[in-house]
Amino acid sequence: MKFNNQDDSGESFAKLSPKIFYNRRDEIISACAELYQKFSFKEITLQKIGDATTFTRTSIYNYFHTKEEIFLALLQREYELWIVELSDIEKDNVALSSEEFADKLAKSLENRVQLLKLLSMNHYKKKKVGSVCLRSI
Repeated sequence: MKFNNQDDSGESFAKLSPKIFYNRRDEIISACAELYQKFSFKEITLQKIGDATTFTRTSIYNYFHTKEEIFLALLQREYELWIVELSDIEKDNVALSSEEFADKLAKSLENRVQLLKLLSMNHYKKKKVGSVCLRSI
């Protein structure tokens, strides 16, 4: 029998080491990232994420409260990877002209398709009132 404070293997969350807990969260985030390459935000469900991991849909709630929270964690991971890349550019190229810096920045963004896709997501529903388009959440 499995209790609410146990994961799919029956292991108690209170006994999980932080490393195991974060590895499991990372598995969920990575599955979401792979799905996001094929599907839109709206098409991705917790069920699809669960199917792409070793977790059930309901056990994902032990690590994230919502699909949006998983996407925020993915955005954070992508942003942190980009910051590391920018730090490497800064470290390796102390004196860059404006043009050289702009070129390196643009090239770093070419490698961050997932980050750009996440940043450009539109969660707003547009409502047209007359000739004015209003946005609401």
